[in-house]
Amino acid sequence: MKLGLSSAKWGYVTRRVTGHDELRVSVREVGSTLGAFVVARVAHLGAHNHLEGVHGRRVRLFRGDVVVGAFGNRYATDFYEGYLPTADESVHLLTSGGLIGTVASSHSSKGAPTELEVLGGLTDRHGRPLTTDSVAIDIAAHTGVSAELTLATIVVVGSSMNAGKTTVAASLVHGLSRAGLRVGAAKVTGSGSGKDYWAYLDAGAGVVTDFLDFGMPSTFGYPCDRLIDTAGAIRGYLATEGAEVAVLEIADGILQHETRALVERLPGSPIGSSWPSAMLWARLLVSRS
Repeated sequence: MKLGLSSAKWGYVTRRVTGHDELRVSVREVGSTLGAFVVARVAHLGAHNHLEGVHGRRVRLFRGDVVVGAFGNRYATDFYEGYLPTADESVHLLTSGGLIGTVASSHSSKGAPTELEVLGGLTDRHGRPLTTDSVAIDIAAHTGVSAELTLATIVVVGSSMNAGKTTVAASLVHGLSRAGLRVGAAKVTGSGSGKDYWAYLDAGAGVVTDFLDFGMPSTFGYPCDRLIDTAGAIRGYLATEGAEVAVLEIADGILQHETRALVERLPGSPIGSSWPSAMLWARLLVSRS
């Protein structure tokens, strides 16, 4: 059944989905699993009154609009904390990029979330459910890249959200690209939004990727081993795409569990490193001034 897809608004988290005309909506009960693509109708507008489209444009939302996003968790100290919805919970838009879940708490400066009515799961033309994993780049194909071992890499880590990490990362990308280098840039962790992705492109990056390309609409709630493997694969992917230097941004602050787990693998960490010793890394700890 092609319910609502002809006029649907597709969020950033669906940017790897192709062949929209061939896709269907399964009206059977949709299981709440990380990365499952879901089709929903806007029931009530809240804090997110627009959707970030697959090309980065702010798409105005109206009550009754059909949107396509993906189930996931979010932890943002300055916005929403949200999780996969259960059968009896309300469903909300957690990010403008189309991350969908149930808000558990919010910052005092934010209003009520945009509420959604789930219509069904997104499937291919054969009725097979689609997820971010089913359209992802193969992690295993980029973890053993020989060029990865010699790719100079700068990792930007911050003390918290809104500490200036993306500003620093984009500035590094801009300076390195102006120096004549082909720069690869990536957001390693975060929640389904393309703000940083577009910032790297605008700064002059020759190749850009993020965690979404590797199957996660948001990294919060995924096992740390998955995040570590993905970080290595991201770096390998940038190398195979011809990057001469990589700038990687790790989201949120160093006190968050996932961030700490990744930082502990960087060379020079007191806990040691699981990265190959031949890798050149630099760490920039960005904090509020």
